[in-house]
Amino acid sequence: MLSQRDICAKANQYFDLCVSSDYAREQRLVHVIAEPNVIQAFENSTSLMGQHTTIKLEGFETFDRDVWDWCRLQANVYKHHGRVSAHVFMAPAGGYTFKPHTDPDDVLIYVVEGEKGMVVETTVYDLKAGDSLFIPANTPHYAVNNKASIMISLGLEKWMVDKL
Repeated sequence: MLSQRDICAKANQYFDLCVSSDYAREQRLVHVIAEPNVIQAFENSTSLMGQHTTIKLEGFETFDRDVWDWCRLQANVYKHHGRVSAHVFMAPAGGYTFKPHTDPDDVLIYVVEGEKGMVVETTVYDLKAGDSLFIPANTPHYAVNNKASIMISLGLEKWMVDKL
């Protein structure tokens, strides 16, 4: 089973691979939040130049079998039997984020490195490396990047018909 250090190393390794990969850009696996509340596909290294730019790596669950198994283990803890999506967010201190929003699926936030603030409805959570937070579907939430962090957001996805 992957340790927290292993997950962090894989997130960094795959980020580096994706930034240099034409395939990753074509598949839109890397996105940036280079201004508040605006996510865009990563085009080139100049997209990463802003000191407040947060980077999002999509589809982390598909990168290798160990990551897939780790995601499934996390889902099993919550007795989830559907698809699990995983996105890695690498945020600098003061990094841009999304405005308050909801997701149609349950979300599990796992802080791999650093510290992450999360506001869920009106409650503020200060999470450190190794901490996790479960956010039920359709619950308003957003991140606060007071300190640098690497976070994995797991979507415990419902079947599509349940979202319609």
